[in-house]
Amino acid sequence: MDKEKININNIDFDIPIFTSFNSPINSILDAPELHCLLINLVPECLLSPFKGAKIHKKLIKKLLISFLFDLHHDIYDQLWKARNIKWKEHKIINGITKKSFLKKRPKQ
Repeated sequence: MDKEKININNIDFDIPIFTSFNSPINSILDAPELHCLLINLVPECLLSPFKGAKIHKKLIKKLLISFLFDLHHDIYDQLWKARNIKWKEHKIINGITKKSFLKKRPKQ
């Protein structure tokens, strides 16, 4: 499909996997769809030590999801916010605006 023909306005993002981010996520119960997505994307190499230790699947999920939520908060609070601040400063210093950025892009 030609990416220029895709109109993002026609895509309905009002589904639980996206709307779960509209409010703070503090536990698995706050975003069950996101929980399902994350747990199914966890590589086997992360699960195998837990399985080898005969830890119950429910406890594995709880531990991994807690870890992933903590990791998400750490990445967002410590890295992403700092990155955004630095990027905004860089744009101001270098006079980068949306208009100037789009002007300089080569046509493909």
